[in-house]
Amino acid sequence: MTTRIKLRRDTETNWTYNNPILALGEPGFDTTNNKIKVGDGVNTWTSLSYVMGDFIELSNAAAPLDIWAGEWVNFVKTDYGSEVDEIDTGLSITRGNNQGIYNSALEQSYDDSNGDPDGRASPKGTVWNKTGGWGDLSDVATRTYDTFYNIHGGNIGGQVLSGQYVMKDVANNTYYKIDFTVWGNANNGAPVSYTRTQIDPADGSFIGSPVEFVKPGYADPFLVYDTVSAQVHISRASQYSIFNTVSEQGYNNNYPGDGDGQNSPQGTLWNLDGWRNLTDVKERTYLPWVEAFDWAIGIKILNSECIMHDTANDKYYAIKFTAWTGNNNGGGFAYRRRLINTNLIFVHTENGSEVDEIAQGIGITRDANGGIYNTYDEGSWNEDVSPGGTEWSFAGNHDLSDIETRQYQPFFAAQNMYGIGNRIEGREAVMRLTGTSTYYTIKFLNWQAGGGGAFSYIRTPIDLAKINEGIRFADGTVQKTSASDPVKFRGPIGRTIEEYYGYKEVRITNATVYTLDTTARGNRTNNDSVEFNVPDEETQQQLINGTMRNVSVSFDDGATWIAMKRFYAYAGNYNGYYVALNTEGYAQTITYTNGANIKIRYYRGGEPQLWFDPAASPGGRGNFRGAIIEYHAYCDNAGTIVGKIMVANDDGDYNVTHSEVASGGSDVTNVNLWYSERSADDYNWNRSEGKLYAYRVDGDDDIIKIQWRATMFYGQEFWD
Repeated sequence: MTTRIKLRRDTETNWTYNNPILALGEPGFDTTNNKIKVGDGVNTWTSLSYVMGDFIELSNAAAPLDIWAGEWVNFVKTDYGSEVDEIDTGLSITRGNNQGIYNSALEQSYDDSNGDPDGRASPKGTVWNKTGGWGDLSDVATRTYDTFYNIHGGNIGGQVLSGQYVMKDVANNTYYKIDFTVWGNANNGAPVSYTRTQIDPADGSFIGSPVEFVKPGYADPFLVYDTVSAQVHISRASQYSIFNTVSEQGYNNNYPGDGDGQNSPQGTLWNLDGWRNLTDVKERTYLPWVEAFDWAIGIKILNSECIMHDTANDKYYAIKFTAWTGNNNGGGFAYRRRLINTNLIFVHTENGSEVDEIAQGIGITRDANGGIYNTYDEGSWNEDVSPGGTEWSFAGNHDLSDIETRQYQPFFAAQNMYGIGNRIEGREAVMRLTGTSTYYTIKFLNWQAGGGGAFSYIRTPIDLAKINEGIRFADGTVQKTSASDPVKFRGPIGRTIEEYYGYKEVRITNATVYTLDTTARGNRTNNDSVEFNVPDEETQQQLINGTMRNVSVSFDDGATWIAMKRFYAYAGNYNGYYVALNTEGYAQTITYTNGANIKIRYYRGGEPQLWFDPAASPGGRGNFRGAIIEYHAYCDNAGTIVGKIMVANDDGDYNVTHSEVASGGSDVTNVNLWYSERSADDYNWNRSEGKLYAYRVDGDDDIIKIQWRATMFYGQEFWD
């Protein structure tokens, strides 16, 4: 016997239309607004008030509009329109200007012929049921299905709006509830609209619907658990922490590194970097449960925005714990869980042939060189028109209220710049299909320059109905934004000022300190660089490529040290091997003669850890020009630092300055939070501009917890 706790749930439209009376204490979940009402046994649904806020609320709503998997999709094909519902691989539903619906991935038009085996099969690749209804969907896998034509007896138009349909995608073995809301006459351009919701055939629930799970104190964990998947059932005994009842008999609190691979809950890994931006959810670092919480579960769990990776099924869930009973008092807990859509990213590999099939007649790809183009009407990139059938705006994606009135241009012209490959990574765009009301947000993640043609982006369809929602006042005006909007200033030519809040915990591991006794080359007087001999080519290359970190030089046998900037290193091999380094901060203090004895000090290990990245901010890295960052950092081995960092960034170059005040042990002076870990690649291709790293200048280990408030500056102008 198992118990799966679910809430009665439906869309706002259906709740309002049916307007039921909920029993005393009976909860009802509104999937449209992510809110709950609780019945009193007397009043109807519309008379009740919501009792809680958003089910899972993204910080400042910076994620794509459809970041949540599943849920209902509202598809609209307008009069004489060309809109397509891209459902899954090999299944794209649309309708021509007359007749019925068809699958544009497999058919050119609706087919009602009866002369071949596939006749009257439109939409091809689908079968339908409308006799089982929507009351109990647990039997969808065993229902009888037939073609769309046959279940209507050929008389489609007169029955569509009254049917309770379940559609099976045969190729992908998935099931959908289809609720037709418009079926227009062929004489009026054959409009059609419906809502679509994917069904879990295991139990008839709607895939992607939020789940609220409660495990009461002292309940048997093998009777009351959350069925995340067939391989993962989450519960908790009367003490200790959570575990997977499928593969474990109880919580295993072995520390990571014990080598037994038994860290509970088995089959899961966790990340606590928050929900502000979930576009990087698959690229994050995931750890076993106890390690992710830094062995302080009871202290942190109620305040954490968690991501759980179901490793067996490669699925990711946003989880927020709403209750946690400590001190071994029954093991009660509760959380809210929602599946994250990770199928938003399109990747074109190096020298690959991948095509992003966006809609009928629109397939985006790229050759080994040049820009992107549409395979349906172009053979290659043409900067004047490519991609054909699309128009672009690079005005940003955080406020889309002006999406229908923006200026749209061809891809190259819309960027208002030359050298796409140098600056496009991290940029956010809106793409419109030419002559339609179909829009997508596009965020470019990668762009390979110099040959190979690799690129990737996040593409998200935009629901205009949701964009146009807002507060309508008596005079007819609509407010679509609030004070929580990160954009505080919006000017011409892509200029904005935005706010960015965040928290990051980084771990610095021990570094080993080495010294090298050598001699200087040449002569210097009040210079900013030093050139010195090295014993072999291996040492030379390690100094140049950054294997050796935090390099310093001393001309007084280690009494004083001058920090060097490793990036400005170069080497020669005539008359032996040598390296030249510039000073950190360009200090004009170095004087020496040829052959002078010097010491070189360097570290191995203690890698700097990224904590601030403009690409992770709401505004992204595109057009990023600088920031003023106010921060508080607590260092486990040192104390507290409060400070301000200023970053200036202009096309391949960025510089950092800082001021801070510290409290705690004297060791806090060894913590550096403003390190800019840059390589030649960073400079040449704008991959890492504005990033900040934390490290220990003394090479010790540390755990550093950083919270910050940043004012981010954006503008399209740059010095070139």
